[in-house]
Amino acid sequence: KIYNKKALPISTKETANYDVQFLPEGGYLVSGVQNTVGVKVLNQNGYGAQIIKATIFDQNNQKVLEFNNGLFGLGKFDLIPRVANNYYAKVLFKDGQEKSFALPKVQSEGINIIIKSTSKERMVISLNANKATREKIKDKKYKLLIHRDGKGKKIDVVFTSTKNVFLSLEKELLLKGINIFTLFDENENPIAERMFFNSYNLDIPKVEVSKIASDSDSLTIRLKTAIDTNGLKNLSVSVLPENTLAYKHQNNILSTFYLKPYVKGFVENAAYYFKDFSPRKEAALDLLLLTQGWSRYSWNSIFNQTPQQLFEFERGVTLEGKINDNRANKYPRAFLHPSKNNSSQMIKLSNPSFKILNFYPEKGDKVQLSLVSNNGSFVKPKMYLNVMVNKSVDLIKKRWGNELIVDDKQEFITRVIPELQTVNNTIKLEEVSLVAEKKRKDINTNVFIPDFSKHKTVEVTKEVASTFPFITDIIRQRGYTVNDGEPNAFSSGAGSRILIRINRPQSFGVSARGNDISEERIFPSPIIYMDDVQLNDFDRLYRFPTSRVESIFIDKTGGSLGIRGSAGVIRIKTRQDPLKSRFEKSSEITKRTDAIEFNIDSGFEKTKRFYIPKYSTYHDKAFENLGVIHWASQLITNEQGEVFFKILNTGLNNISFFIEGMSENGNLISTSEKINLLVN
Repeated sequence: KIYNKKALPISTKETANYDVQFLPEGGYLVSGVQNTVGVKVLNQNGYGAQIIKATIFDQNNQKVLEFNNGLFGLGKFDLIPRVANNYYAKVLFKDGQEKSFALPKVQSEGINIIIKSTSKERMVISLNANKATREKIKDKKYKLLIHRDGKGKKIDVVFTSTKNVFLSLEKELLLKGINIFTLFDENENPIAERMFFNSYNLDIPKVEVSKIASDSDSLTIRLKTAIDTNGLKNLSVSVLPENTLAYKHQNNILSTFYLKPYVKGFVENAAYYFKDFSPRKEAALDLLLLTQGWSRYSWNSIFNQTPQQLFEFERGVTLEGKINDNRANKYPRAFLHPSKNNSSQMIKLSNPSFKILNFYPEKGDKVQLSLVSNNGSFVKPKMYLNVMVNKSVDLIKKRWGNELIVDDKQEFITRVIPELQTVNNTIKLEEVSLVAEKKRKDINTNVFIPDFSKHKTVEVTKEVASTFPFITDIIRQRGYTVNDGEPNAFSSGAGSRILIRINRPQSFGVSARGNDISEERIFPSPIIYMDDVQLNDFDRLYRFPTSRVESIFIDKTGGSLGIRGSAGVIRIKTRQDPLKSRFEKSSEITKRTDAIEFNIDSGFEKTKRFYIPKYSTYHDKAFENLGVIHWASQLITNEQGEVFFKILNTGLNNISFFIEGMSENGNLISTSEKINLLVN
């Protein structure tokens, strides 16, 4: 809200309009059996409203029961209705209004579903039918399908004339998260449905936040997650003042993945259900699902309407090329040289035209192509290349109703933001620029590199980048055999430009008879990671400038990976802004004479560094409420579950960290932590 300081708004109250919805569990209000009925009370803006009390009456105005609701306007009650009765509710609202609302019509026949969680490990499903229904469907084979995302389990269900069906299930057998229970009759028609959230083995890792170093202008922060089998974790962290008003998201990564894809319509403050997840939150989430009714997918559409594919799924862009060279028939293949985000490719040429699919270039990238002769030599072709992108226009419908957040539960609150305080005898400066040469960071004082591996890590400086122009030069200098010549067209690895192997034979590479098994077994290759992603082949390293590398870790023992690391482990961490070394000034070294080069103008946007706004002060209410300290969008933990990063030292004693992320096996992370910099 933006107010004119001299003319604050006047709060005018209008008579509220309410909507009360009654939603029987399973979808129907069935006579003669117990029904659990969910209640949703909404105001005119579509948000939950609390009531003082509600009373259920039958058609003879006889009081049946009373109930209340709670958070987000949700509530429930149990009722055994009679088929001849029409029920209604008198609801007394907090503003003094009293209104009547009709309950759904009672069905003389039908089956409802009631689901209850009996313990942390087990749940009970009750399929209730009245006597008339049981007589009609006895001995017929019904099916209960427990499903989600194309995965499911089927349970055969048979009713008798005297008994309903009760099922006790272990939660371990269900899918983690949302499970949809759909009951089908003997003709496979869906007749009842209920959603249930299974929290069994739901792992939401905790994150510890601490300050480990402090400078005059920056703070070094450590995030640590539990060391488990989930592997590396990718985190996004927002750093804000402790009492920020800016972080008020309706969803977090947990609600976005676990809830939103399966429910219909708007869910108020979906993030609430997953923040500090507990049995109380689980019960609130189950009440939400009870009031949601059927899932968002229509069985009628699934059974009767074949989906139409209107657009091809996009995977990168397509490069279309044509060779305008009368020598083209002499060269059966073309070679796409490796680039920043793409490995090399060998392209078979059946005619002068060709396509390269699933290509991921950045804007401004350079692509190099060569023709390949039968003996493996490269020739610069005459050709053109086009980047083909999706020409369809994305139309985003403006659904303001779901996006607009209106809070009518509070009166207007006037927040007076003080002006910047100054003292007498001060001079306002237009701009001051301080220029200094950054000191070279010694690897021995780098907190991001563990002590036990510092002697195995090379931190790339301008001197290192000038001495070793390519990253393979450092690998070769550390004792590996590196072959970065032309690809061998006749070998099993045709098209591979980089071969890296240890220079000492291993005894288990020779058979018991003394025969060579293979050169790869005798002289194996190391395992190489680039930015914590293992390289399946080493073409990415072909002529990769050392100036684009921040550090390289080389462990020739490979002990941390067992026998897989018998040839050693190499970890390369790239930098966002390449160093300007003496080597990079000479473009002739990277320019190939046996390839044609194209500039990519229609590629993907490059990753941009987050711009932190400049503030005149960090000690006023404006910054405390709405200021930003830092945002790190791509932090990857190491094997110890740690990641380090630096933030601006604003001089505040208390700051908040909002952390969202995902582990290698798909487990989600969402938490917020506050730290006191004077204590940590």
